[in-house]
Amino acid sequence: MVIIIKVKNTRLHSPKRNRILEMIRASDKHPSADWIYEQMKKEYPGISLGTIYRNLKILEEGGLIYVASTGGEISHYDANPSLHHHITCESCGKIADIEYEIDTRIFNDIKAINGFEITSRRLSFQGICPECQLAKNEK
Repeated sequence: MVIIIKVKNTRLHSPKRNRILEMIRASDKHPSADWIYEQMKKEYPGISLGTIYRNLKILEEGGLIYVASTGGEISHYDANPSLHHHITCESCGKIADIEYEIDTRIFNDIKAINGFEITSRRLSFQGICPECQLAKNEK
């Protein structure tokens, strides 16, 4: 007797990959690959940082996560792939989502200025978070 098991998009699903996605979704931060690696080592002691990066790339290509660009060298991962923007604290590095609709007239202006047709957009802002502002004021 032969049993055939159908699996939807096996490339997106594996125990480790699912656990990485769970960690990103459970985090109220935008974790880095290093943070994910340190957490995963607790459950999978033999896991390598390369495995983390490969799985993050697969999750990104599958549309399950988004790489939040903060202008720094370290990539941070977001389990909310919907269109939204980010702000990064210049002092502590905290990244927060910005749920704000950008006036779409800017796209026509950009096209008029340089001829580019906007096909995708993500904005990243820098500033000082409330906690760092408070700490600065207390000094």
